Amino acid sequence: MPRPRKPRAPFSEDIAVRLLDGLSSGRGLRRLCREPGMPTRATVLRWQAQWPEFHRLTAAARVIGGLASGPGDARGRPSGLTPDIADEIYMRLSHGEPLRTVCRDPHLPSRSTVQAWAQRRPDVARLLDLGRNNAASARADALFKALGGWNYFRPFTPEESAEIARQTQGRRPRLPPDVRAKLKGGGA
Repeated sequence: MPRPRKPRAPFSEDIAVRLLDGLSSGRGLRRLCREPGMPTRATVLRWQAQWPEFHRLTAAARVIGGLASGPGDARGRPSGLTPDIADEIYMRLSHGEPLRTVCRDPHLPSRSTVQAWAQRRPDVARLLDLGRNNAASARADALFKALGGWNYFRPFTPEESAEIARQTQGRRPRLPPDVRAKLKGGGA
């Protein structure tokens, strides 16, 4: 069943103040226009096109309400990204937890939302990269310690070097057959 048509709401200072107040408090234009006595969204957009001062005021109210990051930003709905959410995602990624698992937490956004933030915002993409890099560094450090730390990577003694040279003298090091086949283009 189609929605009944809204009665036409002429431009008035009262409606303009209600719109600006609603936008500056973080309510979106679609939501405001559903309220009784308010114009349709199309009407408000037409008013913005007709009166540049009204357009400037609504843009400023959207920034104040968190609906836009600056002039010309056309985003409508406020983002759920907060510093606390970003910190938690970063810390959990840094401790090696995959994003898929992090985003299963009910108080955090879905993985698709976080990935959409990363596509739109370079700072979020950088945060995710840093978290994953920290986890990789931690895994590398753990492996390094498990192998014995610097003792594992110590340089050969002159005696060990001479023994290796004696064992390989006159022989070219050979690659494993599967690696040789890949290099020659024979596939795996």
